[in-house]
Amino acid sequence: MSNNGNSGSKDGRARAWTFLVYPDSAPENWRDILDTYVCVPWVESPLHDPDAGSANPEEARKKHWHVELFYEGKKSYEQVLEVTKKLNATIPKVVHSPRSMTRYFLHLDQPSKQQFQLNEIITHCGADIKDYLENASDRYYYVKEMCQYVLDNEIIEFHDLVQAAMEFHEEWFKALCDNCSFIMNLFIKSYRHDPKRTQLKLDNGIEGECKEVQ
Repeated sequence: MSNNGNSGSKDGRARAWTFLVYPDSAPENWRDILDTYVCVPWVESPLHDPDAGSANPEEARKKHWHVELFYEGKKSYEQVLEVTKKLNATIPKVVHSPRSMTRYFLHLDQPSKQQFQLNEIITHCGADIKDYLENASDRYYYVKEMCQYVLDNEIIEFHDLVQAAMEFHEEWFKALCDNCSFIMNLFIKSYRHDPKRTQLKLDNGIEGECKEVQ
């Protein structure tokens, strides 16, 4: 069993692998090689200038792209090494946390390093990384905004919130489609049947009638 690549399991095999590709040594069609020869979902970072102060001397030496491969089944170091050799890339290393690695491609959690925009990361062969790039705190913030909107506008049907999100709040709509619809549906149902809300509407209605009579 090989000990190279940072073992991802007892047999050294893993589903996610990463390596560096250098512009001055990679073949011009290196992306096509990955798309057609490997043909698995993969992610390409923006071109990094040498990362000054990086703990990895390979990153600090010259310009590079980070690449992350997502296999459906586990692959050995030797199997992935065949790929990196075709690209004149660095030796492959196991990715223990795809979320952390993908975010590192943009330095999202390293504010002292060069910062990249979310749209600068490139996905290939159907790679889906949206959950990796979104902070959990972002989702909580959107849920808080939507709850306040429900209260302010007396939303009592889930479809009304979805329609408002579609028309005016793209981030709300994305959050509802991905993972926030359950809690928002429960919140709206609870708000609709809240006895305090019903009593408040009755009190306001009675007060309004009294003012009209006067």
